[in-house]
Amino acid sequence: MQEQQQQHEQQHAQQHVSQQSQAQQQAQDPIVQMQQQELQLKAQEVQRKSQKDLADIALRKKQLEMDALKTAAQIKQQNNREHANMQMDALKTAAQLRQDQVENERSHAMDAVKHATTLAQQEAMADKGHAVDLHKHNMQMKAMQNKPKPKGE
Repeated sequence: MQEQQQQHEQQHAQQHVSQQSQAQQQAQDPIVQMQQQELQLKAQEVQRKSQKDLADIALRKKQLEMDALKTAAQIKQQNNREHANMQMDALKTAAQLRQDQVENERSHAMDAVKHATTLAQQEAMADKGHAVDLHKHNMQMKAMQNKPKPKGE
């Protein structure tokens, strides 16, 4: 049994040596060498393409990040602009309301002045009318006093 095992190991070792010898012969064969070089070139090309793809992916990622930041900045700027416009509109509205209030107060003041003037004119006319009436009355009284008295009185 040991002998069989030794024979088997020897056969296996011979096969291994034979395979190595065959591989060496093939390695020395110019066609095999060219095929191996082609395989190496293809492997290098695949590796180069993989590296380029990775670089392209990294670049695209950076571009997307920059685009996202730019978009965020534009949105913030638009929001700031809208906020400023809203504040400006509020200020304009407040100014218009104040102007309307001032105009309303001025109009009421003018109406009050007109009313006071009308009342003053009416009082002056009334006073003038009273003064005329009083003057007429005084004149009539003087006339009566200056009238000769009838003799029997």
